[in-house]
Amino acid sequence: MPLARFSRSMLIFVASIVLSIISRIDCYSSGAPSNRKVCTSLIPGHGSKQNSPPPYRLSLMFSNNDDDQSVRLNLIATRSMTFAGFIVQARDLDDSTRIIDGTFSETSNQTESKSCLSSNQNTWTHGNGEPKIRVTGRWTPLSDFTGGVIFFATVVQVKQAYWDQIRSDPIYYVGGHIVDRDSFNKYQTNPSNSGGSSSIMSGLDSNPLNELDYNQCKEKMCLALGDENNCLEGKSCQAILSASRENEENLFLIEAKPSDNSPKEIYYSMAFSDDDKMGDDFVVDCLMDSNGIVRVGLSQNKGKSNSPSSNDLAKSILTQSSAQFVDGILRCRFRLKPKFRFHNKHYDLQEKQFIFLAAGNLENDRGFKHYHDWKTRTSEPIDLASTGSIKIKNFSYLIHLHGSLMLIAWFGFVPTAMILARYFKTAWNGSLMCGVKVWFAYE
Repeated sequence: MPLARFSRSMLIFVASIVLSIISRIDCYSSGAPSNRKVCTSLIPGHGSKQNSPPPYRLSLMFSNNDDDQSVRLNLIATRSMTFAGFIVQARDLDDSTRIIDGTFSETSNQTESKSCLSSNQNTWTHGNGEPKIRVTGRWTPLSDFTGGVIFFATVVQVKQAYWDQIRSDPIYYVGGHIVDRDSFNKYQTNPSNSGGSSSIMSGLDSNPLNELDYNQCKEKMCLALGDENNCLEGKSCQAILSASRENEENLFLIEAKPSDNSPKEIYYSMAFSDDDKMGDDFVVDCLMDSNGIVRVGLSQNKGKSNSPSSNDLAKSILTQSSAQFVDGILRCRFRLKPKFRFHNKHYDLQEKQFIFLAAGNLENDRGFKHYHDWKTRTSEPIDLASTGSIKIKNFSYLIHLHGSLMLIAWFGFVPTAMILARYFKTAWNGSLMCGVKVWFAYE
């Protein structure tokens, strides 16, 4: 009898262990539940919210095909972390409680789409509980959608811990077409009354998305990077930095059109300095990796080296930022506080500043910026509230001069040294120059 009771107790104990394991697996394996509470709050029914900066990033990519107005989403773990579950929705930029009608597709065995609040496939979630480093999906809005969209994510690392309110950069649609923020604002100010996406787009009267916006320099301060001294007049710039002031905050836009020969991993950086030389200065980076993912970050120049700054420091200085790569044009928008401290140095952007604009290769796996390949700066301190193109200090002549001197060295001095070593070793027998044979001294 005691043996029977012991066997029964062991059976109950083993069964409870198995059931707990099954319940643990089940909480992840079928994705987030689609009940009203989870659909509206994006909060799981287990674990506790983490207050530290999330070790995950939600980034967006766009197609260069005009007929494809969908968005590719990348949910990525950073700091060598993984995640077991997640839930993502598209929300209205002005009302984050409103889910935007659209469908998630291109799911894999790691992800799946679900229907929340009677709308089909408007929620993206995990398909199993396996540890993940990165997942990719696609979201497509309704064909006539107009509005601003921001994606919200909640990521579950393990059953006991999750991070919520992970946000993407905003995107803007007019008549089902992706547009930049300026075009969207123009449409809101004067919407087309004709109907149809083509008439809506023609009513914007804005710069094409696949070209740099040179017209903005009529109303904003512009600093341009190009092969020509005044690429703004010739509309042949590689990159344009524009700045304006709004409600005492400084608004910036870096637009760039990487050439076919440009590296896939590239950066465009703006820097402020109180003199005409770089070093120990504040830098804002527009970074694009090999997957076309663009982000805005801060870094510091120390001499000729550069080191990225923490996300917490960036949040204390950048009041708003967004980045995208659409139709071959890279755009990074950001707002800076008028006054801030950066690595024990005080900056007041209401005072005149030397401004630098540089571009170079980005090492994708570490986000390490190589020494710049292109660079320009203002010839004098500039008021950020000024308008029009500004005088620049062009460094291209130094590059050409360096190349010319290298050619002279290789094609002039090197053959001469070879001839001296081959035929003139005995020409000055018995003579020395600076303690060595004459032919060797000339060489």
